[in-house]
Amino acid sequence: MNQPETPETGEDRIARIQWLYTLAVKRHGCAPKGVGWRDRAGQLLRFAQLVRLMEGEPHGASVTVNDLGCGYGALFPFLLTQKAVRVRGYVGYDMTRAMVAQARSAIRDHRARFLLSDRATVMADYGFASGTFNVLAGGDADAWRAEVIAQLKAFAAMNRKGFAFNMLGLDHPRRDQLMFYTAPDAFRDAFEAAGMEATVLDGYMPGDWTMLVRY
Repeated sequence: MNQPETPETGEDRIARIQWLYTLAVKRHGCAPKGVGWRDRAGQLLRFAQLVRLMEGEPHGASVTVNDLGCGYGALFPFLLTQKAVRVRGYVGYDMTRAMVAQARSAIRDHRARFLLSDRATVMADYGFASGTFNVLAGGDADAWRAEVIAQLKAFAAMNRKGFAFNMLGLDHPRRDQLMFYTAPDAFRDAFEAAGMEATVLDGYMPGDWTMLVRY
């Protein structure tokens, strides 16, 4: 007799995501495909939108950064190329052990450290999350949207000046059933209701948007 199916738990979904990213980074290493991006040009273009969060800083300002879902740490060297600010401290967080190991091996800089965690644990000036919430992996889209908003609100509490994140848009030209596609409206409404200023950036590449949240 067939056993009744049991509903998938949050732990099941997390385990699936960890498996997907472990497989990707072992196959591709420190490369955009190692964290699910199509190519380096797209990865850097997304980074360029995120760092616009810091445009209000005086030239040469010293800042600290949290990078949630840091993967192999690609954002850190990109931040070092920014002339307007100087990064004096960076903490990357990832829930996939293989990603954290890769980041620690690839980046040996006293300003950067990498922690195995699904949430920020150190206060910083600014927070970034690039592609961190893009994998749906069989979950319910509405439930995941609410969960992402809750996680980002928690992330906000660990960043003094603001945070920025990117998501895949509903107009994405290449849809994949594993991925999460969404409009920015619910996110913007949630953050503005909490007294934050939310700015949506789009049009820089098809099917992608970035939100800058300041407070």
